[in-house]
Amino acid sequence: MIRFLMALSLALLPLAAAGPTTLDLAGTWSLHKPGDEAGAVPISVPGDTHSALLAAGKIPDPYYGINEKEVQWVGEQDWYQLAINN
Repeated sequence: MIRFLMALSLALLPLAAAGPTTLDLAGTWSLHKPGDEAGAVPISVPGDTHSALLAAGKIPDPYYGINEKEVQWVGEQDWYQLAINN
């Protein structure tokens, strides 16, 4: 049993030495509301839904006046993002 564990340790050693792998997701994606595929807007990752919709002219500035009340639906809506190949 000890020989097996030592052999297993030696076999896995190169994997441990390689370290963790990272995947950079930064870039431009498209933001979609389910059922409204034609209304997709570009979104930067990292970024947020409100900023993307504001930049696309889809919502008023939530930080101006009482506009925050007008954009409450954004947080209650389901959204998904798709990667765009740059």
